[in-house]
Amino acid sequence: MMRILGWCMELGVTCVTAYAFSVDNFARVPAEVRGLMELAREKMQELARHQGVLAEHGVVVRVVGELQLLPRDVQAAAQRLMDATRGNGDRVLNICLGYTSRHELARAVRGARERRRLGVSARARPTEHELDAQLQTAGSPPVDLLVRTSGETRLSDFLTRQVAFATLHFTPRLWPELGFLDFALAVVQYQREAPLLRAARAASTSRPAAAGPRWSAPGCAAPLLPRAAAHRGAGVPGSRGATWSEKKEGVSPARQSGDSEGAQDRHSSCSEMATRSYVGSEGSAGEDIDGRGGAEVPRGHAS
Repeated sequence: MMRILGWCMELGVTCVTAYAFSVDNFARVPAEVRGLMELAREKMQELARHQGVLAEHGVVVRVVGELQLLPRDVQAAAQRLMDATRGNGDRVLNICLGYTSRHELARAVRGARERRRLGVSARARPTEHELDAQLQTAGSPPVDLLVRTSGETRLSDFLTRQVAFATLHFTPRLWPELGFLDFALAVVQYQREAPLLRAARAASTSRPAAAGPRWSAPGCAAPLLPRAAAHRGAGVPGSRGATWSEKKEGVSPARQSGDSEGAQDRHSSCSEMATRSYVGSEGSAGEDIDGRGGAEVPRGHAS
């Protein structure tokens, strides 16, 4: 997660959303669910240990979903992580844990109805804007790029409303094996499609289209070429390059050569990320928590 989050930050992405666990996954074998919950807790504790790096780059972590369904220790780990990063800055990492778009939209409708009951809103029916304001991801920019790994070509009920005008990038790579070159290809696809997506989004809102990809200033391509050269082995298992946190802390990338981290990641739950907006998936999205996955990147919000 820190590795891909670092790439997003380098390109100016301001919001990343990761799909860690779907509500539908609670229907799995109890022993498997327990293992995935333990893994989720460990991953959040690991992120908390990188608080110094997150603070340096102004990253606030938000854990969203039906958190009341999670074990108490996982809820506690999520709360500690959010509390630790609350004042970091204006960049956001959303972790969707116990999440589906259906549950998020149902919650938004209930919230809008409650506002009407309390007299906060006088409208008989909530507007599109009012519903968006009640989403758990409210405040995050619309998703620009969604990257789905593992070769699957479905969204698995992840941010289905938010990705209406996003580039959808599908790659056969497994999430733990996603390298910088794979990431760069997704960004290039977004840049190619950005003008049409901007026009479509503007037409849907009757607002003028903004000029240029939202998170390309001074240009996404500028850092891609030198990084691609440095990561020419990226995307190949065992040669993923140094992680963001390792570079910051002066740890040699050779430490990864044993691939013990890769072996652990290979069994990680899926996480999808979005950049203002990048969206990605650690493992497969939603129900496929087996190390396959997806991610999304531009406009400052990726998932």
